[in-house]
Amino acid sequence: PEGEATETPAPGEGETGEETGEQTPAEDTGISITTTAEDGTETVNYYNTLQEALDAVTTTGEASEATVINITKEIHLSATHVISGKKVCITGASAQAKIARDAGLTGDIFSVTGEGSELQFAVSEGGALTVDGSGVEGVTGSLVNVGEGAAFGRPLRGVSKRPAGEGPAGGSGGLRG
Repeated sequence: PEGEATETPAPGEGETGEETGEQTPAEDTGISITTTAEDGTETVNYYNTLQEALDAVTTTGEASEATVINITKEIHLSATHVISGKKVCITGASAQAKIARDAGLTGDIFSVTGEGSELQFAVSEGGALTVDGSGVEGVTGSLVNVGEGAAFGRPLRGVSKRPAGEGPAGGSGGLRG
């Protein structure tokens, strides 16, 4: 259906990821959210697509911290991913973490809308994250479109951004930890 977010793994990464509405996978899919219970027990929840992980993030209040979504593989997005009423930090948790624009996505890769909504990009120790919007003809959108009252940034804890001009032309950026 038109406007539905779909993602496909990088070449050689297996089958196309599709939103199934089924239970969260138990195996490592390269997209995860780690939650901590009151007793300190951590649980890693894996998602088939970045959209499923974004949908799992709860709507947050103004004082809450961003929910961290860890990426450890290359994923390709074919529709704009909207962050609205949520605070999200997409973290490159491996050297292979990359978010790329599919040929059919000519609009924004991410859209952050609504008062208090927030998107951050970060990397874990030894990780990297590339968000690549290059190589697609007819692009009219940006990597991240930020609406009024929303925010986009990156946490300042141990993250460095590649200087301008070091990445591929046409809308690409990278972070290294």
